[in-house]
Order: sequence, then structure tokens, then C-alpha cells
Amino acid sequence: MAGTILVIEDNFDVRDNLVELLTLDGYNVIEAENGRVGVKQALELQPDLILCDVMMPIMDGYGVLKIVSRNEKLMHIPFMFLTAKADKSDIRKGMGLGADDYITKPFNETELLEAIEIRMKKGEMLKEKLSAKNKVDTLFVNKKKAEADFQEFVSKAPIRQFLKKEEVFRLGQFARNVYIVEEGILKNSQYSEFGKELISDFYIKGDIFGFTDYTLGRKITSSVSVIKEAKLRLIPIEDFNSYLFKNKDFLVLYTKNELIRKLKAQDKLVDFAYASLREKVAKSLFNLYEFVFKDQEVIDISRADLAAHAGLAKETVIRTVSELKKDGIISVSGQKISVKDKLRLEAIFK
Repeated sequence: MAGTILVIEDNFDVRDNLVELLTLDGYNVIEAENGRVGVKQALELQPDLILCDVMMPIMDGYGVLKIVSRNEKLMHIPFMFLTAKADKSDIRKGMGLGADDYITKPFNETELLEAIEIRMKKGEMLKEKLSAKNKVDTLFVNKKKAEADFQEFVSKAPIRQFLKKEEVFRLGQFARNVYIVEEGILKNSQYSEFGKELISDFYIKGDIFGFTDYTLGRKITSSVSVIKEAKLRLIPIEDFNSYLFKNKDFLVLYTKNELIRKLKAQDKLVDFAYASLREKVAKSLFNLYEFVFKDQEVIDISRADLAAHAGLAKETVIRTVSELKKDGIISVSGQKISVKDKLRLEAIFK
């Protein structure tokens, strides 16, 4: 069975031996000398199997597995640990994080190749199942047509420009329009009884907001305002409602996207409930870098908004940002933050 294997091992002799063995058995082999390099290789090349040492400098095998198992592009890839230390607690920890197998050093070459072949076959079966599922999904919803039809509908709606810090709507009003983001970045804010702000979501190009409260027959429960100058298309809420029920494919897509957004918000609450201060700030910065300011060089956000997103005091965020800067993970210029080492930033909360 041909395939590509990523070998992550800091010991040169062991790594060289593995590369030679696997190459002779017909595999294409990628090698990495530590966990950080290994994660970069995995993201760029998406191998068919990852063989990873546990004890390594910079990022150990458990750190690699955490990142791989939570990344949608990598989570299906079989992951095997290679280690000289393999007592029951270590094996339980690895399996709990999602490892598929443990190979102990010194390893028997025949047993190693047999274990890899088994995992590769299971990986292929999983790929086939995922492919079949995607084909079934497209039978029920014509996604491209639904999106194209909606864009045609949206293109007739007027565009209004909103300046930085301007409110689109506020808590307690009744919804009149649905908004589609053409340009800019906006924040969705909720407030405690003492007036403390919590940013529960951000909206960027293509996002739709303003419909949820209307469907529940209630006043708006949050405020939306502009972080980066925005252009929004405004659709009267009754027109949007009518469109949904006349276009079932788009209704399915819209409902699915709203559910995903809700689940992400719930995951954020759970993660933040048990995270340290440093983890909260790191995760907020990572999410902003990866999903909100993703097409830009820097995260351009006030410390007050960063604090509201992380659910922390502004002073705490300022102090933690300074620590991350000192560690060389980010750089700072005024309120603008540049991520210098995304993997180290992610490793803080993974």
C-alpha cells in the first residue's frame, strides 16, 4: 500500500532509520525534527499517517496530537506514538487524546510495518466513508445553486455604510432588517446587569445577522456595532423570512450555519470557564487572527474589545499581551497585534 507518512522524531539516528525503513517499504516519507516543525508539515502536506515521538523539545508529542485531533483538515489522519516510555498512564493519556496506536522503542521492524499497514487501511476506509457522506449531503441540498440564488436576491438590497464604533442596532429594540456583511468587521455585544460587556460573536464578509430574535418573537437581546468600517446590505425582515420558506435548500444551509455558530459559542463558554488567564487571552487572539482578521496582516482591535471577547478585565489583558510579546509570540504596535508564532500561541490553550 502506497501512501505518505510523516515521521516526527528529534533523535537523528532513530529518524534516519525510520525514514530508510519506510522508504524501502514503498512509502513516501516526510521527516520533522520536532513537534512544531511536524505540525507545520502536517498542515501543509496532509500525510496519510503520522508517526510521532512523545518526548521532544519545543513541542512534545502530546502537544502535536492535541493540535492534530482538533483540526478539521487533520483529525481523520491516523496518529501513532513512538516512545521509549509506555506505562499504562502514558498509554491512557495518548489514547484519551485520540492516538490510534503506541509503538515502543526499540521497535521490531516487522511489527512496526504491520501496525502501520493496519492503520493506513483503516484511514482509507474512513476517507471513503467521509467522501460517501459528502456525496449524500449534496443529494439533499444543492449548495452552489442555493448560494448563487441567494446572492442574486441579496444583490437587489440597498447598501448602507457604517462608520467605526457606530451602532447597527442595540439591545431592547425590535428587529426590522436582516443584515448581510459586504465589508468590514462588527461585534455582537451582550451586557451583564452591572453593564460589563461580553463580545459573544464577530461578523465579517458574508455573515448574516439580525434574524434570530425576530424568529423567537422577542426584542433584540444584544447590540451590534462596528469595529472596522463596514458596508451592509439591508433586507426587510419579512422579505428575508419569505425568501427562506420559498427556498428550502438555502433554509437548510442557513439553519446549519446558525447551529454551527451557536455550538461554537457554547464551546467558547465551556473552554473559557476552565481556562487560565493566559489561555483565555491566547485563545481570543488566535480566534481573531484565524477567523476574524484572517485576510489581514494584523489584529486591529482595542484592548477593551479584546478584554470583552476574552471575558477579562482590561488591565489583565494588557499585562498578558505584554507577556506574550516578551515571549516572542506576538508583536505590538499601538493597538495593533501581529502573530509571530501561531503554533506557540495555539499550544498555550490546546
